[in-house]
Amino acid sequence: MHLGTSVEKLIQFGAHGDLTISVVANDWRIRAENETLESISGLVDIVPNDLFQSYGTEFTFVRKVVTQSATVTLAEPVKVLRGLLYVTAEEFRRFRDKHGSAARRTEGIPAYLDSSHSLRSPQLKIAIEAWLALFADGTFDPKGRAVKQRIEEWLAKNHGDLSTNARENIATLINPEIYKDGGTPRTPGE
Repeated sequence: MHLGTSVEKLIQFGAHGDLTISVVANDWRIRAENETLESISGLVDIVPNDLFQSYGTEFTFVRKVVTQSATVTLAEPVKVLRGLLYVTAEEFRRFRDKHGSAARRTEGIPAYLDSSHSLRSPQLKIAIEAWLALFADGTFDPKGRAVKQRIEEWLAKNHGDLSTNARENIATLINPEIYKDGGTPRTPGE
C-alpha cells in the first residue's frame, strides 16, 4: 500500500480508529467465554489501543484482536514486528475514500507540527519555529543582550498575538543558555 506516509503515520491513523490494521495470527491462544483455552489463526484486526501503545517502537504487543465474529482477548500478549502489520486493499480503499485528502495534506509533516492533529499544540509549533529561526544554523548573535530577551523580541515581532506569559514560556523552553550554569541565563560574553 502506498499512501505517501510513514509507517508511524499509518499506526497513528490506526490508533485513532481511522484505519484498520491487520495481521495474520498463527495459533494464537485465546481465553474463551467458558474460560477454556482455544486458538485462532488467520487474518485478524489489531485493536486501536494496542496500536496506540506501539508509537515509536519496533514491536506491537497485541492483547486483543477483532475476528470476523467478535473482539477476543489473547491468553498472553503476542509480540508482533510492526513490519508484519498491514492494511488490506479493501480497507485502503475505504480509508482513501474517507481520509485521502487529509492523508495527502499532512504528508511529510511530523505529527507534532500537523495543524490538523487533534492533539496539536500551537505553542509547541511556535517554539520549534523560533528555535529553527534563531539557532538552527549555529550563528545566533544576541548582540549583547540576554538570550532570553532576544528570543522574546523575536516572538513579539513574529507572533505578536502571543500573550506575555506564552512568550516567556517559549523563551525559557528554547533558551540554550538556561541549563549551562543554572540560575538566570547569562548575557553572552560574561
